[in-house]
Amino acid sequence: MFVSRSGDVFFEKNHVGQKDIEDLYDMTADLAVEVKEYTTAVENSPQLKADRLDVAFRLLAEFNGTVFAGRKWQNDQGYQFVTWRWNFDRTGVTLGHYFEDHYAAAKEDFAIRSGLIGKEKVFSTEQMKEIQGCVREYLDSGLELSQSRQKLLESVVSQIEEVIPEPIGQTEQSSGMEMKG
Repeated sequence: MFVSRSGDVFFEKNHVGQKDIEDLYDMTADLAVEVKEYTTAVENSPQLKADRLDVAFRLLAEFNGTVFAGRKWQNDQGYQFVTWRWNFDRTGVTLGHYFEDHYAAAKEDFAIRSGLIGKEKVFSTEQMKEIQGCVREYLDSGLELSQSRQKLLESVVSQIEEVIPEPIGQTEQSSGMEMKG
């Protein structure tokens, strides 16, 4: 597998049809898109001007008194992202939430802290795993479902798998049938 500088992902023709290779390709392609997004954003954003800021950050976004910033680590060792609140006179930043190479989590934190998305509209990873397990259990229960309901529930599982790709095990489901050692 090869990822070009522009973010395109290539793999050899003889791997076509191999599920594990195609899954790896999909994961790599998604990651390449995200990396391209944040490297371009950091490179093209203006420097954040804030008092008493020890290192140079780029201002990626700001809304409702919340700042989203990023920077490239020295020696090309990855990226750091942070969300802050402006101080009362907008000369400095405070109350930082720091994210080492976790752009998606930093974007989500910015959206919630700034009020772009209400916190009550976002499920935690644990909550999503639980929902996924319950829906799978319901789908596997053998109960009669309308075709539209079946499709909707399958789309819920698929959507959660896009965010949390690792499958959950029996011990993580809360159907009251948890396995205890």
